[in-house]
Amino acid sequence: MELIFFRHGATDGNREHRYIGSTDEPLSGECRELLKKNGTRERIQGLISSGISAIYTSPMERCRETAELLFPKERYPDLLRREIPDFRECEFGEFEGKTYKELLGHQAYQEFLRTGKIEKFPGGEAVAAFKERTKQAFLKLSGEFSPAEPCTAVFVVHGGTIMTLFEAYAEPAKGYYDWQLKNLEGYRAVLSREPLRLTNVARTGEWWYNP
Repeated sequence: MELIFFRHGATDGNREHRYIGSTDEPLSGECRELLKKNGTRERIQGLISSGISAIYTSPMERCRETAELLFPKERYPDLLRREIPDFRECEFGEFEGKTYKELLGHQAYQEFLRTGKIEKFPGGEAVAAFKERTKQAFLKLSGEFSPAEPCTAVFVVHGGTIMTLFEAYAEPAKGYYDWQLKNLEGYRAVLSREPLRLTNVARTGEWWYNP
């Protein structure tokens, strides 16, 4: 069974390089117009080699909107669509909505930049808790999949969600930040079990315009 993971399209906050986690922003107008173009849809849909069995999204507007624009209900009326609450992005606390420049005087942020590590975002979510809820949601969902089926499940989620899952399950193994993506980029992988793994990983979408 093939799984394709897309990071959602760009919001205004993404374009301004802000930390957008729990803020429920819609797509930017520019990104929305890009995704309405038939050529863009066709190129994205052309990545899928077998029939789509389902599309899974974060409950946040930017993911739901991206999914609907890529795979509109009128064209895919019978497609299973499910929102997975624990696929929502991390809560960045005091970093939320801020840019790099706006956080230059923040002690915890400076330490984060220096070490590349942070256990808990001040006033926000612990990184370990975010990763654990993301992995548990995927483990529960994967129990519904049949790896032998010749079909494709599509995920439209957040960068942090994808990075967490691929750090945990992808082969070959890489670190969390090695799996970073721009908006609308993604990975395709083959699901295998015992143990649960994402194999035959290929990056896709890096040729798209990223507003």
